[in-house]
Amino acid sequence: MSKSVLNVNNAGLTNDQAEKIWSGLRTAIIEIQNQNASELRFEELYRNSYTLVLHKHGDLLYNGVRRTVAENLVKISNEVSNTVDGQLLEKIVEAWENHKIVMTMINDVLMYMVRSQLAPFIHSFIH
Repeated sequence: MSKSVLNVNNAGLTNDQAEKIWSGLRTAIIEIQNQNASELRFEELYRNSYTLVLHKHGDLLYNGVRRTVAENLVKISNEVSNTVDGQLLEKIVEAWENHKIVMTMINDVLMYMVRSQLAPFIHSFIH
């Protein structure tokens, strides 16, 4: 068994291990948001998000995703607000269409979290 494979029978992930996994997921989410997802391995990203939830680090994942998406939305809103009037509507539509695509891709990575972590709780939706 390679060192990168996690044993699901262990007592769980340490906080440091969970933070390292989250850091990789955060980097991938930012790449998705920047439309640089062509080299990402979505199966691995899904497994990493699954691992965090499985080992009781779902809150780290959920809160991290919320922060990362919110940061990107602030960046997008600044770009839209700096658009000249004649192109404003076009820029809003473009930003919305891109956002929908990005959130669909992020949802695919976080599918297990959405089904298991969010279902029993009342949280605002990620998108």
